[in-house]
Amino acid sequence: MKKFTVICLAILAACCQSCTPKDGDWDPIRLSKSEISFGTEGGTCTVEAKNYKSWWINDIRVTGTNTYYFPEPGDNRKVAGEGISAMIGTEENTVVITVSPSPDRHDWTVEMEAGDAFTSIRIRQN
Repeated sequence: MKKFTVICLAILAACCQSCTPKDGDWDPIRLSKSEISFGTEGGTCTVEAKNYKSWWINDIRVTGTNTYYFPEPGDNRKVAGEGISAMIGTEENTVVITVSPSPDRHDWTVEMEAGDAFTSIRIRQN
């Protein structure tokens, strides 16, 4: 009987351990849009995380460069850079991206995070 109890406890421990989420075990963020294009007039677009209730902005990067725009310390809900801004919407699982009017060609990447899941949204202008 003691051997049976030990075996049952070992199986229970293994089952509980496999159910505990580990770093990196988060589901990928599903987006309503992963790429957005704007013309010379700029504009605003909202992107939704389909499978998370909230998320935050890590940064905006000028694609293909080492230029990054970061949120103010302690406020990962809003980021602004030259020609672009992103902010968490009234629905916590949305981000509102605004691009200023410009005749120039631009390419940015908005990096988002929810828990231990990461994604990026590609923004192009012209």
